[in-house]
Amino acid sequence: MKILLFLNQDIHAKKAFEILQSHLQKHEVQLVLSSQVGKTQNLSSKLIQLKSIEQEGVQSFFDALKLPILQYQNINSEEALKDFKEFAPNLAISIRFGQIFKQEFINLPKFGVLNLHSGILPHYRGVMASFWAILNGEKNLGTTLHYIQNEGIDNGDIIDFSHSEIDWNENFISNVNNLYKGGCKLIIEALDQIEKDEKIAITKQQSLGEGNYFSYPKEEDLEKFAKLMRLF
Repeated sequence: MKILLFLNQDIHAKKAFEILQSHLQKHEVQLVLSSQVGKTQNLSSKLIQLKSIEQEGVQSFFDALKLPILQYQNINSEEALKDFKEFAPNLAISIRFGQIFKQEFINLPKFGVLNLHSGILPHYRGVMASFWAILNGEKNLGTTLHYIQNEGIDNGDIIDFSHSEIDWNENFISNVNNLYKGGCKLIIEALDQIEKDEKIAITKQQSLGEGNYFSYPKEEDLEKFAKLMRLF
């Protein structure tokens, strides 16, 4: 199977790739990298530092891989779409990827576009879902494996969830990183079902409530969070 794998260049996507790597070896994989998630203008100094820590050493890791790697300023450009059409993917998988897919690309893979979101949908759409879950007093964090079916953010049909108990002795980065063992298990299970030509059961997000959308936290949010857990 031909798979387009979209990853952000951070330690969390790196961990996800390391977990998935052995399961992807029997497939033809084209790796596509982004360098940020969401709009990062006017971030606070703490969030800029967080981003820097999460990206440290990751580029050299991907550079050392014996895999073709693509990067685009605009994932929906004519150049990018031409490359993707030539590759002719059966499936696309997105993990923390920093750009929004347009419909022309979404319609391309036969088995669709899967996204592993680091939050429980539809309650935590948007960026830094785990941050907001901790700030809102949740007992567990989680990931959601869902389809990307349109240009909306985190609103596609849900395949499954993974859950991870919050470790209050660890920092935010460690708690987010811990999500990807369970999250990648969902991807592996979905891959197995696709390979066996089994129908993947889905849940419509609309059946789970309206949900919430979150953006990057402001300074006052970071101050409240610091009373609960260290960022890094």
